[in-house]
Amino acid sequence: MTKKTLCLFLFFSSLANALDLRKETILLPRDLAGVKEDVNSNSSSNIKIDLEYKIYDRSLKIRKSSQKDIVSFMENLFWIYKIKNKKLLLKQFTASARIAISKRPVEEISAQFDVLSEIRKPVLDSVQKIKKGYLVRWKDSSFKNERKLYIIHKNGSYKIANMKIDKGDVFFWNSNLFFQYRKFKKYKAKLINGFDRITDLDVKEVHFELKSKKTYLNIFKKNDKIVNLVAIDNYQSTQYAFSDYDKKLGFIKLKFSGKNFKKKQQYEIYYVESTYPIGKVTKDLIANSSSFTLTKN
Repeated sequence: MTKKTLCLFLFFSSLANALDLRKETILLPRDLAGVKEDVNSNSSSNIKIDLEYKIYDRSLKIRKSSQKDIVSFMENLFWIYKIKNKKLLLKQFTASARIAISKRPVEEISAQFDVLSEIRKPVLDSVQKIKKGYLVRWKDSSFKNERKLYIIHKNGSYKIANMKIDKGDVFFWNSNLFFQYRKFKKYKAKLINGFDRITDLDVKEVHFELKSKKTYLNIFKKNDKIVNLVAIDNYQSTQYAFSDYDKKLGFIKLKFSGKNFKKKQQYEIYYVESTYPIGKVTKDLIANSSSFTLTKN
């Protein structure tokens, strides 16, 4: 199988230690958007993955430190990024990782260094034991998405290393989904105000009250195979079809255009709140969702 090398050094970041890791079998819902099927799972509703990990969610300082544990390694690494000391940074890598860096364009390395030097308030998110090392996830207000770093513990110290994974590694893919969402719950959202008729000329609003805050509102029709319409509480993004026009947390206001309903007929619209984006439409999903009907004239 084709191998893909993840150079998790400058472009991601962090560390690890002989930690107090938690060993747990995680159940991922099969309707989680993007989840990969596990052929060895006998469960009809969940996909199992065995993880060894620790959740931190801890703010770190940017300072020179001893590097004797996870936190100090991270803080020292961020300090190196901040002062842009490339020679000192290279000492944090394994020999093979340094060779990989040397093969990359100088301009690319410098650009990444410039980006990482902008860190402000780094947060250590989690550490996962994987293969012979640790995958560390961290975030900072300067970056839109979380960043990662693969490190190994060798000869009493930590070193940043490359990690090789199979391109179709189901475990790696699904474990990333777990760390991204963590909680997998569904709630009944409340329809506050809606409509029952629409035409091509209409743009009408629908108002929902949520059980929680900053959750997902998944909208679909009974015969859909996947959830095509997703809105996030108080969030607007080109990634999702809907934007939330209600600025209050715990409430979602959506706009429906009559042109989105191609045929003149009655539609049953299902909706359910969740802590994660839902992908597949299943019988269980339909059974646990609320609905309303509208007619296209």
